[in-house]
Amino acid sequence: MSRICRRGTWLPQVATLLLFATVALVAQPAESSRDATNPGAVSARAYQPQIGAPGARIIVGWNRPSRVPSSYVRGYVVWRSDFFQPIQPVGGAFGDTLRQFLDTEATRTVTIFDGTPGDEAGSPTSVGPIPGLQPGQRYSYQISAAYENGLQDRDRDGMPDVGDEYMSPLSVNTRYVTAIAPPVLASLNGRQAVHGVQVDLQALTIEWQQTPGADRYVVWISPDPTFRRGKLAFKVPPTVPVDLGGPETVATTVNAFRGKLRRSQRVFIAVGARNSYDPKPRPFGAIFSAPVQAEVEFTPPPPP
Repeated sequence: MSRICRRGTWLPQVATLLLFATVALVAQPAESSRDATNPGAVSARAYQPQIGAPGARIIVGWNRPSRVPSSYVRGYVVWRSDFFQPIQPVGGAFGDTLRQFLDTEATRTVTIFDGTPGDEAGSPTSVGPIPGLQPGQRYSYQISAAYENGLQDRDRDGMPDVGDEYMSPLSVNTRYVTAIAPPVLASLNGRQAVHGVQVDLQALTIEWQQTPGADRYVVWISPDPTFRRGKLAFKVPPTVPVDLGGPETVATTVNAFRGKLRRSQRVFIAVGARNSYDPKPRPFGAIFSAPVQAEVEFTPPPPP
């Protein structure tokens, strides 16, 4: 069994969760134009390239517009919105080879088509500085495509306006997704969570610092630093996010002395975070802390 400990001052859990649910309900995406030149199947998820990688990331993907052949696509522009800032372009891609964009915490300058969605494509122009993601903030994305016309007859002369370049209307926006940064392991069995710390797997207490926007956590323990073999996963009861008045640190106690871990002298421990209102982050299902390597304590058997 797991137990959860909360430390610090926090709002009443029921009221806070109701507030969180209300925010998520208001944040549902509005329908945009479904013009056939729009990119389709636009999606967004929190993302982590590898276990323990620092920083918050959101990966955005989309499909080519159904009415625009690949060879006619000049590029794409990615637009981002949140609850506090109006929609703005934050990046893009040239050509039709890459239909994916990785948004990060980095402030940046990007080169994108400067046209207005639903009008002319414009030309490649440097735009910036563009603010990066803020951990705990929720974001929604839309895509517009810059393309050379080959099928449309906008001037109504009975012939396609070949050679003109347009920007599609904005796609339907994604659902709002939380930018989640990794939590930080604080202690193991009351000792500082540093490499080489000794742990008792039969009663292992893991404490970590919450990360803004997360209300679900999972603990992974494995003899493998990549967590690809022999892994045990322990779900943690829901918690109130720290940015909504929840505790700064959370702890759970588990019995990990089973499976392949019974024979392990060394284990690796990481805690993953996510927001329960979002699709699960890619590719691990959560955003994980930097793993800590721990040495296993073996309790001697009782005297006969």
